[in-house]
Order: sequence, then structure tokens, then C-alpha cells
Amino acid sequence: MNIYFLILILTQFYLTNEMENPASKRQKLEGESSSSKNTDKLEYVQQNIPTSPIPKMKFSLVEISFLINLLNKIGVEKIIDKSTKNIISIIQDEINFLPKLSQTEENYLFHFNGTFDKIYEVIVYHKNMLNALPKEVYNKETHKSEERFKKVIIEKRLRDLSLTMNVEDYNGFLKKCEICVENKDFNTNKEMYEEAMKILNKIIKSEEDCWSKRASFLMYKKCKGITNVEKNIFIFWHLIVFIQMLVKSFVEFYRKNNNYYKNELLSYYIAGLTDNREEISIKKYEKAVDELKEIADNFMSVIEKLNILQSKNIIFEFNEKKFERKNLIISLEEAEEEQSHVFNAKFSENYFTGEHKEMFIFLPLIYLDKV
Repeated sequence: MNIYFLILILTQFYLTNEMENPASKRQKLEGESSSSKNTDKLEYVQQNIPTSPIPKMKFSLVEISFLINLLNKIGVEKIIDKSTKNIISIIQDEINFLPKLSQTEENYLFHFNGTFDKIYEVIVYHKNMLNALPKEVYNKETHKSEERFKKVIIEKRLRDLSLTMNVEDYNGFLKKCEICVENKDFNTNKEMYEEAMKILNKIIKSEEDCWSKRASFLMYKKCKGITNVEKNIFIFWHLIVFIQMLVKSFVEFYRKNNNYYKNELLSYYIAGLTDNREEISIKKYEKAVDELKEIADNFMSVIEKLNILQSKNIIFEFNEKKFERKNLIISLEEAEEEQSHVFNAKFSENYFTGEHKEMFIFLPLIYLDKV
């Protein structure tokens, strides 16, 4: 009798547990399901994406001013011309063009290693996103033949590369694919792209020819992967958006506290550390916001045309946590919202004196007006 009673209790407990926790059980099963159930697996991963991966980033006025001066001269053309360099190297090259500090013996990098560490987090986040792109970005449509499928990919990628290479590099790339267009003088990549399309059509029509097969294979192999310069353009756009958000956060603070640096700057003038009595120029920082947006718009005008970046539902890892980007290409507003959750980076007035105590050294970087 006691045994039957015990069995009854256990049965009721099991049924109750199943009714109260169906979602958790289903998630576990979906997580353990085979890779063939891609939809179930994707839903399972999406439910575990975190929103705050790293501690809040603090930036001083000196750091923000440094980043404006460092990045506001980098355009799409410069990224394209330095196609073999990584994004950090391109940025560090700009240090040579910054205003001289008040104490010329001081090295820029010595003061801003911490700043670069924070910027590197932003770069790695978006680099990991790109590295998670599938090897086969384009899905083969069932009604297309293998030759037709390759032609479509090559055509799209040659167009992409015409937007992200200078004339010399693009011509060199076509030669590596055994597409010879050197018999004519081309002033633009568009002209070369149109000529390359004519040659490509001839190659596809004569696939039985040995050279044609080789050229088609080379083009497909060299074209299908994302290039270093395409990665740099994508990452730099997000970096510009990040800096723009920082400048905005400073402008918002200063509008409410417009006397915050007045005594600091006045003390430098009284002590003879500066020749002129100056104050923070909020108008110049507001102008910097507009200039950064213009730079971002120029980069986006290229990004939105790149077929290689038209991916969706990219799941990637950053700081040992999983994230998802539903659309690889997003708007400025979407990028700001995402970055505010991921990095939570803002101007901090208290952080200023902690990192860069002697502000007068960095006055050449800061936007000022004479009083």
C-alpha cells in the first residue's frame, strides 16, 4: 500500500514539473538538437544573447578631442589606398599629422595607450562580427546552373571591388584573375568593371576552353571572400559613429555646465602657462559632430552598395559572450543604440583629472575660443 502511494506522489510531481517548465525543457532539447535543425538552433542561441558585455567606458575631454583630431581626416580614399594595413595601423599613421603638444618631448602614444585600448574593444567587436560571416555568403538558387551561379557571384564581387580599390589595385586584381584590360587607358574603376564584364561574358560562353575554365575558377576563388579593405571600411564606419556619440555626450554635458572648465583654463593663463585667455568652444565641438556624421555618411554610401555585406542573422562572440546582428548593415540610429548597450561609453568629467592631470599640455588638441 505504501509503495503504491509513493508511486502516485512521484507521478504527480513529474507531471506538475512538466507543466510548469515546458519552455526550459524545450530550450534544452533545441540546444541539444542536431545541426540539421538550423531554425530551432538559431532561436535557442538568440535567447541567450547578452546586452552588457563590458564595464562602462569613460572618456575625458582630452581623449575625445584627441580622437576627433585623429580620425576626422581619414576618408574612404585613405582607407582604400592603405588596403593592406589593419585599421589600428591606419589610425596610428595619423598621429604624425596631429598638432604639436605644449611639451614637445612628450610622446602622443605615451599619453593615449589607454585610449587605444578602449578603441581596440570597438574594433575587435566588429571584427569578430565580420569573421563570423559564412564562407559562402551567397546562397545558390536551385534554378541556377553552377556556371550561372559563379557568374552572378563574380559579377557582384567585381562590382564590390571596383568600389573599394583604387584604379591601379583594381587593374592588378583583374590581371591576377587573368582578365587583361591593360590594352586600354582607364581613368575609373567603373570603366574597367564594364570592360571586365564583357570579358567575363565571353569566358562563361566558352567554358569548354581550358583558359576560360582556369580564368573562371581564379575569379570565383579570388572574388568570393571579403577583403581586408572591405573589413576596414565597415569597422571604421562604426568607429566614427562611436566617436560621434562621445562628442555628443560631451556637448550635452557642457550645455548644462558651461562654466565647468572656465576656472581651470583661467588658472593656466594667470600662471603664464598659456599666452591667451581662452574658453571651451562648444560651437566647434558641435561642428565636429556634424563633420563626423558627414564622414560616416561617405563611408555608408560605399557600404550600402557592397553585396558582400548584405548578410543577416550574424551570430558571433565577443569577450566570451554571444551576440547577434540581425542585419549586418544598419542605420546610424541603430548603430548608436547598439553601441550604447554594448560599450556604454560616455564623456566623464570626473575621469578627466584622473587620467590627464596636466590639461595645459593637451590644449593644442582642445577646441578653444579666445575670451
